[in-house]
Amino acid sequence: MSKVTLIMPTYNCASFIRAALDSVFNQTRPPDEVIVVDDRSTDNTSEILLSYGDRIICITSLDSGGYASAVRNVGLAAATGDYIAFLDADDVWFPNKLAEQIAALDANPDVQMVYANFNRTDENDNVIHPAPNRPHAIENGRIVETDEYWEDAFCQLAVRCFMHTSSVVVRRAILDKVGFFDDEMIFYEDADLWMRIVHSHKVLRVPKILSSYRARPSSLTKGRRELFVRDSKVLYKKALKLVAGEPERRRFVRYAGRLVVASALVTTAYAPIELSKWQRIGMLYQALWLDPKLWVNEPHVWKNAMKLLLCFPIRDIVNGKSCQK
Repeated sequence: MSKVTLIMPTYNCASFIRAALDSVFNQTRPPDEVIVVDDRSTDNTSEILLSYGDRIICITSLDSGGYASAVRNVGLAAATGDYIAFLDADDVWFPNKLAEQIAALDANPDVQMVYANFNRTDENDNVIHPAPNRPHAIENGRIVETDEYWEDAFCQLAVRCFMHTSSVVVRRAILDKVGFFDDEMIFYEDADLWMRIVHSHKVLRVPKILSSYRARPSSLTKGRRELFVRDSKVLYKKALKLVAGEPERRRFVRYAGRLVVASALVTTAYAPIELSKWQRIGMLYQALWLDPKLWVNEPHVWKNAMKLLLCFPIRDIVNGKSCQK
């Protein structure tokens, strides 16, 4: 029987980590090894972890810089399982999650990773969006949701990452081959790893909702929006290297990358972070240059850039106040 390791990164998740860990131990097929990597939490996370005794292995991360990718890599370095599963400390698994995915891996030795659908909930466990990991496609120059899962998962991941980390189980052997998470990325680090796996290896979807992802304003990445554009560019540079000798894929990834980076620029320009007026204007015009169809498809982009040029207050575009005007 294959050994399964769960890796859980955490930072100040005392309000949610017990529910997360209980969902792990309530599995019909629980993991053989549970590794929790605490990124120097300042709340009472450590007290909660102590209550689980020797059922979990606790590691304190000292040099992650607040990057979840680096924290997960600390857990990966300590993991001894043949299969690796991930669960963020504010997410939960449904009882049959591991059993379903392990069965899929056992039945398909050529499959290197399995993923499943998931719910998105708020901090009070209200479902915001059931199974939001619908794949995306590009239609008339716009990224749109679709019900179609392409045979080429690599190109579909280039459009939008639809595999959430807490929904994945992966063979350790393939991680040793393609590498762990890029610990210099705070955004898109999951898409980067999945793309390295699916580029030349088979993955499988379990078409059931098996976990729940909690979207909350205090999540780590919410406070690091200034790195959103940087990491979107890093992702597509790395993806283009993977398909250097594949002309059709390379053309598609280049086109998808322009659209996604443009979207990241717009999102960051509207974000309530410390950016000057000129930085925001620059981001909006960069987006229009990368994706000219924004002039027609998303006219608020150039309208808000003009508002800033005409000395409208920055607060008029932050948080999307003028996004649809």
